[in-house]
Amino acid sequence: MPTLDSNYAAYLQDLVKKASLVDSEREVFASDSHEYRLNPTISIEEVRKFEAEHNVKLPSEYVFFVTQVGNGGAGPFYGINPLTKNNIMGDTEDVPFISSKVTVESWREKIAQTTEDDFEDDFDDDFDDEFCEGISKEVTRGCFALGTQGCSYETIMLANGPEENRIFYIDFDWFDEYPPFDTGMTFLQWYESFFLEILQGNSTEFYGREIIATQAELIERFGQNTDKKYRLKLLSSFYRFPELNSDTIEFIRSLSDEEFPAEKISLLLTYDLDFGLELYSRYLKEKPYIAIRVSYHLPKKAVENYFNEFLQLLYTLPDGSEICDDESNLTFHESLLYRFMHCPLTKCDDILLFLKLKKDTLTENEIKTALSTIWTTPDKIKAVDVLKDFMLHGSYWVAHAAIQAIFDTNCPELNETYKTLYERYKTDDGCILNNLKIAFESNHLPFPPEQ
Repeated sequence: MPTLDSNYAAYLQDLVKKASLVDSEREVFASDSHEYRLNPTISIEEVRKFEAEHNVKLPSEYVFFVTQVGNGGAGPFYGINPLTKNNIMGDTEDVPFISSKVTVESWREKIAQTTEDDFEDDFDDDFDDEFCEGISKEVTRGCFALGTQGCSYETIMLANGPEENRIFYIDFDWFDEYPPFDTGMTFLQWYESFFLEILQGNSTEFYGREIIATQAELIERFGQNTDKKYRLKLLSSFYRFPELNSDTIEFIRSLSDEEFPAEKISLLLTYDLDFGLELYSRYLKEKPYIAIRVSYHLPKKAVENYFNEFLQLLYTLPDGSEICDDESNLTFHESLLYRFMHCPLTKCDDILLFLKLKKDTLTENEIKTALSTIWTTPDKIKAVDVLKDFMLHGSYWVAHAAIQAIFDTNCPELNETYKTLYERYKTDDGCILNNLKIAFESNHLPFPPEQ
């Protein structure tokens, strides 16, 4: 840990300035929101006055930051929050529930306890703002809001306890299967490393979720550890680099096909394409489920080369509706369908045959993905009858996908169907009504329709 003095503060300020020059085009996510600018610092007296007025304890590294580096501004994602009462999450003097010891099980139990016991009268499938605020205060006690990552994702830090200053990522949609993500870094480690990654030309797309280390260090740690979960994180950390050196490529080629098949082929397709494609062709024949799972790493031209094989798998895969990737929650069918989107070889009939062959076993999401794929085909007009059926008889979101599949195409055969749908959804202020408006315009119909 560096000495928290004026020299370290000046060093951090200099890192920000240098990163601004390196990322002059503002290609780093959300950098255009803070423009690598730091706000003026505030005095330690102002900090202590804030703590006294709001009866809170601020994390020590944040206090150093706002008093010697900047009162918010440039930082990961949308930047660092300046000191305001909005950053207070519950009672910051409480011992935090969130810690490195939280598991999926303990998180699920905490969310269930909070929603069912403490807020039982307010419980609803769609949490309102007051309800979510109640959960937040209970679950994030002892924490401090540091900044937003966009949507419902926030960066928080622990305000006290043995892990004071530790950084976590949290989703305020409160999904009980996703506990806060532990970056394993304190605030200043996290802050400094972010700008060093930019200066070294490394990707910050998944910043904080990967291990910050050199290629040689990642390889060394892989050999020293046997925990598979940690080894997987080490492998994913190679994606930070714009390119891999020859020693790293050799290391990846030597990975076990049995223990790390998906990780091996994904990295090779990204950094050693010729060898990766050779291995991928073998996997497609011998381990098709693995090949489908990593198919998003294929360059577009390679997808065209494998088009017929992918199409055959789409039609014949026995377990195509099973989840192939826990992170994206896509099925094998959906993963294949995404490869067909915007592919110049894909024809509408290819997807219509899939819907016909699998009609009794497809999930709603698979149907929606198939309809979205039809939208990208040049001859989607052939799907009018099938789309009409889904519009009229499918669920809300299936109907939405069916309309969207052809809403930008003039198709007089659907005029009466669109009018029927308008009557059904005219009080809906969401997606279907918006899509119907586009469909009416594409078919030169007045919107709303004349009575």
